[in-house]
Amino acid sequence: GSCKLVTPLIDQLADAYGDRVNVMKIDFDANKHVPRRFGLEGMPAVMFFKDGELMETLTGVKPYQAYSNALTRFLE
Repeated sequence: GSCKLVTPLIDQLADAYGDRVNVMKIDFDANKHVPRRFGLEGMPAVMFFKDGELMETLTGVKPYQAYSNALTRFLE
C-alpha cells in the first residue's frame, strides 16, 4: 500500500539526517496503541518530534521534499 511508497523516502531521510536525528519506523498494525494515542486517522503518517514533543504530522504520501523541509525546520 501507500506505506510502502513512503518507506524508501524515510530511509533516504535517515541517510541524509541520521547524524542529527533519530529515524524510526513503527508498524501501526502491530502497535495499534500508537495511532490511537496520537489521534491518527490517515496512513501512512510521518511524525516529527523535538525534545519529546510532537511538532508536526504529515499524513498520506508526500514528496521527499515535504519531509525534508519539515525536518530542517525543526533542526534550526
